[in-house]
Amino acid sequence: MPPNMFKKSKIVNRKIEQQLQFQAEPHRCVLDLRVAFRILGVLCFLLTGTARVCATAVSITLDPNFPGDYLLYTYTDALGNSYTDPVGPYPATLVGGSYVANQTYFVWCLDINVDTSAGVSYPGSVITPTTPVEIEMAYLEDQAFQLGGYGAAVATIGPYGMAIWQLMNPSSINPGPFPLDPAAQSLVTQAQTIYSNGTWTQADAAQYAIWVPDNLSSSQRFGLIAANGTTGNVPEPASFTFTLMGAGLLIVYAALRRAMRMAPGKEHKTPRWRTPGWLETTESRSLAGKSVGIAGRASRTWITPASFSRFEPPRPRQRMTAGSSHSHRDISGR
Repeated sequence: MPPNMFKKSKIVNRKIEQQLQFQAEPHRCVLDLRVAFRILGVLCFLLTGTARVCATAVSITLDPNFPGDYLLYTYTDALGNSYTDPVGPYPATLVGGSYVANQTYFVWCLDINVDTSAGVSYPGSVITPTTPVEIEMAYLEDQAFQLGGYGAAVATIGPYGMAIWQLMNPSSINPGPFPLDPAAQSLVTQAQTIYSNGTWTQADAAQYAIWVPDNLSSSQRFGLIAANGTTGNVPEPASFTFTLMGAGLLIVYAALRRAMRMAPGKEHKTPRWRTPGWLETTESRSLAGKSVGIAGRASRTWITPASFSRFEPPRPRQRMTAGSSHSHRDISGR
């Protein structure tokens, strides 16, 4: 065989080897995608946590004019005992995040058994409602807001404050019992029903942010409503959350790009193992089989099973049986 023909034959052989490798590549693609989506799932889980951990830092100060600027609600419990409590919403000022300094906001107390001093600033952070009870509490805030909020009659707004305490008390740092308002029970049931049937969702509740103190035993938690007729400000997303989200999207993008490059397409003619067929190449010279074409141009080569023997994985030898007419070469593939 002339030297140049031997060289071109090696080129064609490499071409065959590269094409045959595509049969194994899809399995690697599937593995890469599985790993990528698992990593993305972990990042989504971390995003859920960091959305609360990396919340906006905000300090809160209740109106110092107590009890003059507060709504005092009187109710009678199921045992016939009367009680008077300052119910929400309370006037307050917020500093930090997107809240405007020296502007009055209205907040709902969420912990009836935790004391908060009026006129004292408490550091904390603002988060969005995520748990079922927080979403239900936000629904009651919304209903009270529609009725007029701080400007509504105390007899109208008072049961909403008691219902919010009743919902949030189990999650309080001090979940002790307290006298329940019979008028609040129907509101609690309504909030639970509206959430369970999907009428009120987490997306709806997101407009009613929650303020959480840095030290849970130092102050109550508060649900936020703005003073200018709008709902509570949603906390600004933390930059770290965006970083995690971007990293997850980049991993998925890279995996998809890799899968698209490695997956066999129309431009890759992948012969099956030991199946005769035509192989399109830009070089055409001697291989086991018949060659058609002109050197240096696109051509087709008829590939026979013998042509694949150098690329096919070895198979275990089989013992010859008595009376068999097959040769040792046919059985072993060598």
